Amino acid sequence: CKVYGFIGGIFGLMSIMTMSMISIDRYNVIGRPMAASKKMSHRRAFLMIIFVWMWSTLWSIGPIFGWGAYVLEGVLCNCSFDYITRDSATRSNIVCMYIFAFCFPILIIFFCYFNIVMAVSNHEKEMAAMAKRLNAKELRKAQAGASAEMKLAKISIVIVTQFLLSWSPYAVVALLAQFGPIEWVTPYAAQLPVMFAKASAIHNPLIYSVSHPKFREAIAENFPWIITCCQFDEKEVEDDKDAETEIPATEQSGGESADAAQMKEMMAMMQKMQQQQAAYPPQGAYPPQGGYPPQGYPPPPAQGGYPPQGYPPPPQGYPPAQGYPPQGYPPPQGAPPQGAPPQAAPPQGVDNQAYQA
Repeated sequence: CKVYGFIGGIFGLMSIMTMSMISIDRYNVIGRPMAASKKMSHRRAFLMIIFVWMWSTLWSIGPIFGWGAYVLEGVLCNCSFDYITRDSATRSNIVCMYIFAFCFPILIIFFCYFNIVMAVSNHEKEMAAMAKRLNAKELRKAQAGASAEMKLAKISIVIVTQFLLSWSPYAVVALLAQFGPIEWVTPYAAQLPVMFAKASAIHNPLIYSVSHPKFREAIAENFPWIITCCQFDEKEVEDDKDAETEIPATEQSGGESADAAQMKEMMAMMQKMQQQQAAYPPQGAYPPQGGYPPQGYPPPPAQGGYPPQGYPPPPQGYPPAQGYPPQGYPPPQGAPPQGAPPQAAPPQGVDNQAYQA
């Protein structure tokens, strides 16, 4: 009974902690794409697995040495942690496990997936703002990335919901047996939560596999009756194919996941556009009532950003009110902007007399 309870305890706690490690990895990839350059290497994955094993063993080994116990539970066909006996050792063991082996992983999972959903929402807003400034190919690629993010966010919500439905009843029964009316914890009331919790081991593979485009594509090709039975949308399966084709996984390097690369590419595009918008001049550098833009220059776009499309940005570190225009800019028609020195040297290739005039 002790061996059965010990092994079952390790695997059950490993399932919970593995969920939290997966959520941390997803958060780094989706919620912090630019910081995800430290990608999931073999060494990092190995260390996370070792931590999960050590953490689970730490909380499962206590009853072997007298901190709590492993006893028959429910309808007396399996052994688990003793949450019925109300002595100090058993109670402290149950309370500590509830806090550190159940609530702690749940807090990690909620923090990570909440920030994932927020990141997806923010990216969609940024994509809507970028839509008018991207060409068709870039827009299609960005939309495919945003769609992949939203799918991942939906899968995350399903996983967290499944996790809570599987493990919460077991945790509630354990606390009820220690602090509530003990007569409520009948053999069947104790057995059903155990079955729900142990069945959670088969839920996650099903969720991940059915939601994966290539898996669904294989189902559609080999078992079309499942598509009809489960009411999968065939168009959605086709869209999954298109998304896979648009941004193939083979483009990724070094074992980096496709969604991480998509997120990095989108963030790089957004940063590039923000840099172009703020390139010249800095906001507030010129007074709004005069002096800018010079006569003959088109006004800056309504949503900010100068120079206009097709104009090269000024050299890095170029002072905004000195020696206008920068090298490579055509001379403006009229005086230089307000604040520019009147005897500024002309740009290379521009006649000095014409410039001073």
